Amino acid sequence: MNSVFADEFRRKKGHIAASAKLNLAIVILLITNTIILGIEVDDQRSTAEVGGKIGFVLLEIFFATVFIMEWLVRLHQQRYEFFHDGWNVFDFSLVLMGFGDLMMTLFRPVAGVQLAKAFRVFRGLRVARSVKGVNGLGGLWFMIQGLLDSFKAVAFVACIAAVVLYVFAVSLTSVVATDPIVLTYWPMSQFYFGTIGQSMMTMLQVATLDSWAAVVTRPLFDLSPPAVVLLILGVVLLSFAIFNLLVAVMVKQITTLASDSKETSARMLVNSERYVLHRLLIEFGRYDQDNTGYLGRREFKKMIRQPDVLAKLSLLGLRVDEAE
Repeated sequence: MNSVFADEFRRKKGHIAASAKLNLAIVILLITNTIILGIEVDDQRSTAEVGGKIGFVLLEIFFATVFIMEWLVRLHQQRYEFFHDGWNVFDFSLVLMGFGDLMMTLFRPVAGVQLAKAFRVFRGLRVARSVKGVNGLGGLWFMIQGLLDSFKAVAFVACIAAVVLYVFAVSLTSVVATDPIVLTYWPMSQFYFGTIGQSMMTMLQVATLDSWAAVVTRPLFDLSPPAVVLLILGVVLLSFAIFNLLVAVMVKQITTLASDSKETSARMLVNSERYVLHRLLIEFGRYDQDNTGYLGRREFKKMIRQPDVLAKLSLLGLRVDEAE
């Protein structure tokens, strides 16, 4: 059974789908496809008849064909296990979506072009999956995986931020929207604090420090000091506390992921060295011709010059002269 699993592992590792060059080529094509899509959308002529954008259509046919072939290659590599991985299902969905949008663009150009553009751009998200197998982009993959792994914690932080936003929105609406002085001397008060929803959007603007002082705080400075205090307190809680907490969660997750990866690699290295030493011990027994449990110098020299033993010594970082 172990030999069957070993053969299957070697087949997958030797398959073209496991090639780092293929993954790098797919990443380049994905980025190129996304850039070309942006150029197509920005080009006003792309909204005219199909004949005016035939070049973009041909490029899209090329990219769709390449990505469908890539999907078939990966399916041939992993077979039924392909659909056990959520990333593969995500890739498969985007490929099918792109193919469907391409067909809609070709056969129903008036109704399908805009929808095709809207969905095709999501294909660029596949870059996040493809960088995993590219040498030199391990740091980027750690960041992507760390972001995905911290999604639950990020959702909790977002819930806390939403609650804080709502609390401040209710308070500011009560203070500002019902104050006759503010309503009289600041005409924009209803625009920023007229309803709970408008107040939440204003607090979100304040939390991101988007012109919060000039647009919101200064007009209220002389008209409603309590509102100014609430706004400053909201900046402290949302911008300096909760948003920094969000960054800290992501950084911690990425750091933990990198540490776990190093520990896993170290354990794999130790296990590999033990396996190689075990195989060398078996080789010692094979070349112990007199069955004494010891190898003479002549037997030892003969053994370490065999190709299979030389390969094992190289895995341990030993040369023949060092072994002698």
